[in-house]
Amino acid sequence: MSKLERVSKDTARAWKWVQDNLGSFEKEVYGPPMITCSIKDPRYVDAVETLLRDNEFLVITAQTLNDMKKLSDQFTDVMQLADVTIRQVEEGQSTDRGKPLSQQDFQRAGLDGWAIDYIDGPTPVLEMLCSSGQLDQCPIGLREPSDEQYKMLAENVRVKRFIIGTHIFLVSRRQEYGPQAVSTVSRTIKKARYWTDQPVDISARREIQERIVSLNADFKVLGEKVKPVRNQITELKMKVKSVTTELEDIRKDKKDLQAAWVAQKGLPDKIQAEEETLKGKQRDSVEDREQVKKFRIQIDHAILRRAGQTLDYKEHITKFRQCHEELIEAEVRLIEAVSDVAGLIERNEDTVRERDIEQQKVRAIEAEAKRVKEVAKNAMHVCSELMHDPENAEHLDTFQNLPEGLTVETLQMDIAAEESKLEFIHASNPDAIKHYEKRQIDVDRLKAKILETEASLETIAQNVMKVRGKWEPELDRLIAKISDAFSYNFEQIGCAGEVNVHKDDDFDQWAIEIKVKFR
Repeated sequence: MSKLERVSKDTARAWKWVQDNLGSFEKEVYGPPMITCSIKDPRYVDAVETLLRDNEFLVITAQTLNDMKKLSDQFTDVMQLADVTIRQVEEGQSTDRGKPLSQQDFQRAGLDGWAIDYIDGPTPVLEMLCSSGQLDQCPIGLREPSDEQYKMLAENVRVKRFIIGTHIFLVSRRQEYGPQAVSTVSRTIKKARYWTDQPVDISARREIQERIVSLNADFKVLGEKVKPVRNQITELKMKVKSVTTELEDIRKDKKDLQAAWVAQKGLPDKIQAEEETLKGKQRDSVEDREQVKKFRIQIDHAILRRAGQTLDYKEHITKFRQCHEELIEAEVRLIEAVSDVAGLIERNEDTVRERDIEQQKVRAIEAEAKRVKEVAKNAMHVCSELMHDPENAEHLDTFQNLPEGLTVETLQMDIAAEESKLEFIHASNPDAIKHYEKRQIDVDRLKAKILETEASLETIAQNVMKVRGKWEPELDRLIAKISDAFSYNFEQIGCAGEVNVHKDDDFDQWAIEIKVKFR
């Protein structure tokens, strides 16, 4: 894990999250080949790693599409990791896609095995490596090939790359130029970086060192042999360049001569075609003259129609001018009307404001009148209780038939007279005093209630008059002002108008009357 973190911190963080959440996936998710795979034979580690790109050692392999989507959302959107590669490989997918070499050709070429055969790891991870790096299609051999073996591999159309010794050979073909159009690029295999923890094979190391010594000696011999060959190649390149230049000049001259010959050969046909074209154009010229004559007649008729339409247009323009003048006049009237309305609104602004104030006062007076009504209603309720009291039953006729104009002073005088009479009849009727005293108590109680009610009614009447004296003159003045403005405005439009207040003993019947007369 530490080695993975040194190579790619993002991949290490992603793999740690996978290990912490193994139970949230549909199928097992495999880690990077760098930590889940190993090389069976360390002699082939350099060759195998040369076939893979760096990011292929860091691929996290999922087995279902849903798991792959979950990993992508987690690493990209949630963890915001950039250096993470995810691939999907379905379990059971066969890695045997057919080998480009038969077993017989494989042995004849002196090869050791296929690249995928030297990797040990989970099957889905191996399938992923075969799909991306085509390790099952690349043969590997540690021994240097003979010319015949190299030629057999290079000419096999199914072999695109192979590793022999310390070199990897990439074969490219141009089928449109035939089977001989084959080019091969050779590169030295790179040193292994990832699967380097394998134990060292001492015998393999000794063999490699011996081969290095032998190859160095061969290299020196070949170096001496190649010098004259290089000189010959340089001379041949110069000759090829000179011949190529001459060939280009010859081809250019040939092309010019062929073009001139073709043009000269086609002159008679071209002359005949031009003569036929001339005759056709002469015939077309006669027809064109007749057509031009017809067009001129049509133009004359069109001119006459245009003259008639010009006269119609003039009449329409005259009508349009009249309509436009009427429109301008209407717009001027509209502007004047809007100005008059604005002036009236500004002129009556104080009146409207005073009207609103007085309306508030009216609402206050109505509230006070409502309260006075409640007081009177309570007094009526007290009187009703007195009338329905059984003790006062014998006095109901007296209370209901009081003479008009009877006052409290008159009642007091009548009471004093009754008291005088009681003094004379006290001796003959001892119980009369008791009846009198009881009646006196009732009378006093009734007198107190009457006085209280009269006082309350008097207070209410005074309050009503006082309040009415505050707002009624102001209301009359405000209505008169509104009426004057109303009459003035209606006079401007040739009509008559008036505003006044309808007054009644019942305040609920009060109203503002608006009178209008149209002439």
